[in-house]
Amino acid sequence: MLTVDSISKSFGGLTAVNSCSFTIESQSITGLIGPNGAGKTTIFNVIAGAMKPDGGRVQFQGTNITGQPAHTLFHLGIMRTFQIPQEFFAMTVLENLMVVPAKQSGENLFYALLSPGNVAAREKEVRERAIDVLDFLRLTHVVDELAGNLSGGQKKLLELGRAMMALLDEPGAGVNPTLLGELAEMIERLNKERHYTFCIIEHNMDMIARLCDPVIVMVEGAVLMQGDMDTVRADPRVLDAYLGGDLHVAPN
Repeated sequence: MLTVDSISKSFGGLTAVNSCSFTIESQSITGLIGPNGAGKTTIFNVIAGAMKPDGGRVQFQGTNITGQPAHTLFHLGIMRTFQIPQEFFAMTVLENLMVVPAKQSGENLFYALLSPGNVAAREKEVRERAIDVLDFLRLTHVVDELAGNLSGGQKKLLELGRAMMALLDEPGAGVNPTLLGELAEMIERLNKERHYTFCIIEHNMDMIARLCDPVIVMVEGAVLMQGDMDTVRADPRVLDAYLGGDLHVAPN
């Protein structure tokens, strides 16, 4: 589905990504891990259109999307969520989802003035879809709550819901263990039931072990190795990269 081919990105004299290459297969849940400063977020920003690379290319379903802005990628079906949620805090949970679908008829002055029935029908459709997403995520009890009032874990689920309305940079950061398990469950369900493809940056190795196959390990801006979690945690180079064994995964 996605091919990262020899991507490089520097900031002044610092090389953040150094000829990095990997692929993400359709309908997979791919984990991207590595120590701090490995270049994970930079490569995510390049893929998501937040910054242009100095060299290399990104292909999505065979099309070169290198340097395309985020709003263009959104219409192609590529969307990222953030380590720190980016909700519209003064809007309700439902409204946060309803603003996501692009090219709604109510955004067009002509339709708004001359075809209010069309606008109302489209808004009803979007609302029903949003309610369905909230039901899937088990957030219907906060449908009318201001998004800014949600807990950290609920905001993560809302981020995932907005991606559903339009697949993850540290999805588990700042989430209590109970909601973290729910978030992992939602990702699994979206992958199995709705065939979403995910690429996840996450420092929680238990979550990576539960969700991801394959796991890509980045070190110093490049891919060190790739494999399933058992292969990754048995590789001495990975343990060295995490400074003597800070890579811990609970037994299955």
